[in-house]
Amino acid sequence: MPRPEFSEARFLHSAGFIQLCRDAAAESSDKRFLSCGTDGDVWVWDTASSLEEGDDVDHKRISDRTHHAIAWHGADIYIGHTAIDFATNIEKQVVGRMTFPDFTSESPIANFSLDVSTLDVSKSGRLVAAGATDFTIKCIDRTDVNEYKRFECEGPILCVVIDPKEEFLASSSTDGFFRIWALTGDVSDGRQSVKAIKLLPHFGDLDIKKTRAQMCWTKDGSFVAVPCAGKVVLIERATWAQKRTFTVQALANETFSISTLSSCGQYLAASTLEGHICVWDINSGQLLSSSHYRRDGQAKTISSMTWHPAIKDQLVFCDIDEHMCSLMHCLSSSDVPEAASHRASLLEEDDDIDDFIGQPLRKRSALLDDDEDSKASADLGAIKARFGFSQDGVQLPVDFSGQSTRPSAVSSLLAPAWRPPTLPKAFVSGSTPTNLSQRYLKWNDVGVIRMFNTDDESSIEIEFHDVSIHPAIAIDNSDTNYTIGDMSAEAVVLAAPGIIEEKCR
Repeated sequence: MPRPEFSEARFLHSAGFIQLCRDAAAESSDKRFLSCGTDGDVWVWDTASSLEEGDDVDHKRISDRTHHAIAWHGADIYIGHTAIDFATNIEKQVVGRMTFPDFTSESPIANFSLDVSTLDVSKSGRLVAAGATDFTIKCIDRTDVNEYKRFECEGPILCVVIDPKEEFLASSSTDGFFRIWALTGDVSDGRQSVKAIKLLPHFGDLDIKKTRAQMCWTKDGSFVAVPCAGKVVLIERATWAQKRTFTVQALANETFSISTLSSCGQYLAASTLEGHICVWDINSGQLLSSSHYRRDGQAKTISSMTWHPAIKDQLVFCDIDEHMCSLMHCLSSSDVPEAASHRASLLEEDDDIDDFIGQPLRKRSALLDDDEDSKASADLGAIKARFGFSQDGVQLPVDFSGQSTRPSAVSSLLAPAWRPPTLPKAFVSGSTPTNLSQRYLKWNDVGVIRMFNTDDESSIEIEFHDVSIHPAIAIDNSDTNYTIGDMSAEAVVLAAPGIIEEKCR
């Protein structure tokens, strides 16, 4: 059996986030796939020629800036990009619909306050789900685009995937939670998910060096695969419990970032942030291959990965350094040492795995630790001695000459010297964290104040929910450096930090 091997890497788009997608239509036999980055272009790859033979791909210009979010169903392509409102000359972040293959632009189907970060379309093409860095998810019914379901998370959205039965939506976000949302029935509370499981560490903004947490449903919708630290977890639809984990002992300290299921539904592939690609048989749990993607002698982080539309045992992926490559013969198990031993582990139904996963690493170690120190920590006499008391509960005397009859830990209990209080940083309710490159200075029932910071410029946009109060306002913030703000129907107030000798603005 041939060994897994990587093809020659090809350039595509610009460095950063790049997303690959195939036609999601259930009956599709199209052998092409699409790629989208942040350079404003969508590339159409014909696997019969351009991928293997190096021919030119078909480049389609969408806008000045795309958001590395794309989904494809039959004659419809959905792309997250920045559009200009010609009435107000203000940029808007939208999900645009275009026809395939001519890429004729149709009217946008959804708007967001910040960049669109992920898109998915159902097998039937009826539902389109979009997540953005403004913490919101919208699921649009294509039969009535004026009606949509809106969900809110506690961080920028990393990935959304629609259940094949169109009953649930799975999402992952930078707050570390995997969530399940109901798409049927009354969804009046957009903050109440069906299930929320903490599987990842929290991190603030989207980062090319952090996990993409790209999930995938099994073909019949019975399970959803979620990549996380050291493993890929299979969540069962019936109970939303973790029923199986796919692991490789040598990669226990790496974070899996992307998972993708083959068209036949039998093979699960996942990649880590360090460039390892693993393929399992999803039914038996056997590890079929494990390969390490390196270029120019260095491991590369994979940004997106999908199965080849025409070749069963080949994966196509791109990295964050503007290259695309394929892994051929990835279903070969002959080169995996002790492949049979790397099988997925089943979890018992009564395992309290959710509580265990949610604990910090130190607490997990404490739960598993059963050595003598752990036993001594529950000894009442040891606790008394540690804090300067005898076995009878009498406080031991202190020698103020410098020597103490108590353990040295008691000295740490003495009151520290007085220090002046530290003033907290300026803060306004309704704002988002200052470390975000795109953040809210204020969001209330009157409107929103957004600030955009890049290496080249800084700007502020002010929008009123009721445009009859005042039209949108755009302000260059490069010199003024406003960092906090508030607004009402009568006024908008912005402020910048100052120093002791100089008053604030």
